[in-house]
Amino acid sequence: MLDESDRGATLIAADIISNHLDETFERLAPPFLKKKVKQMISYPGVASTLSGKADIAALNGWLDENPYKAIGHLRRI
Repeated sequence: MLDESDRGATLIAADIISNHLDETFERLAPPFLKKKVKQMISYPGVASTLSGKADIAALNGWLDENPYKAIGHLRRI
């Protein structure tokens, strides 16, 4: 990451967070919804964007206020 531009580092960080949220959704989903989760996190699903994933995670109590706000700040960079 040392050779990345500020914008590049931001994009990498957003992608890491997005992937972590994908893994969280897949891990916490009940077995009968595993296929549905794949559809939701794939484009054009409701959780295909970082913003959508953060909203869903916060609504389910998997993401506290500070990390939720931090994701919002990250998206605005």
